[in-house]
Amino acid sequence: MRPYLLMLVTCFFLVAVSWGGAAEQANPTNSSNDEGINTSINASTSLGVSNLALFSMPDTRQSTEYSCGAASLQAVLGYWGRDIGEEDIREMLNTNEESGTYPDDIIRVAKALGLEADYNENMTLADLTGYVAQGIPVIVDCQAWRSVSQCNESWADTWHNGHWMVVIGIDERNVTLEDPYILGDRGTMSREEFEARWHNVRGLDETDTVKQIHMGIAIRGYWPAYSSGFRHVD
Repeated sequence: MRPYLLMLVTCFFLVAVSWGGAAEQANPTNSSNDEGINTSINASTSLGVSNLALFSMPDTRQSTEYSCGAASLQAVLGYWGRDIGEEDIREMLNTNEESGTYPDDIIRVAKALGLEADYNENMTLADLTGYVAQGIPVIVDCQAWRSVSQCNESWADTWHNGHWMVVIGIDERNVTLEDPYILGDRGTMSREEFEARWHNVRGLDETDTVKQIHMGIAIRGYWPAYSSGFRHVD
């Protein structure tokens, strides 16, 4: 082989190796541990999140303005291998436009489907971290969507804009959620903001005064449903 041709081949090989290494660093392989938690997907560094392990949680989208509780439970049921549509879950939960979804009904339905459900109030972020570390999702009820007239209020003074979501990740800076009002992305907020918004009253009726502070419903099964991300189309 002529010297100049050998030099060109060598340069091409070195450039190809360099590109391959850069691509590997930019696109790390995703993997899951035996508890169904993705151990290598990191949230965007622009959010200030690092080393954030996320559940392989189904992404659901609530079909009505009042069915966030049903859609949150649908995601958790799918995580534990129960494939049930939101409309059926709404009927099982007695979810309706007047009162939304009550926590007692979430617990009742989860247990009826063979899962364990723990209702807790006055939870801490450390409690959530403990559940996440075990691969156990926690359904929470938080404040969202303040009206224009409420924008100057603190979250601590807002009580009737509740929204059901599922905690699927937590680290030293942020809490990550399966938000059934968002399709295609995960919800996230700082730990401080989450704690400030983590409260609600039972139901949607503004006359209801039963307060739920730092409430969460931890739902566990025997083993998370494995998802490779691909499935044969029957």
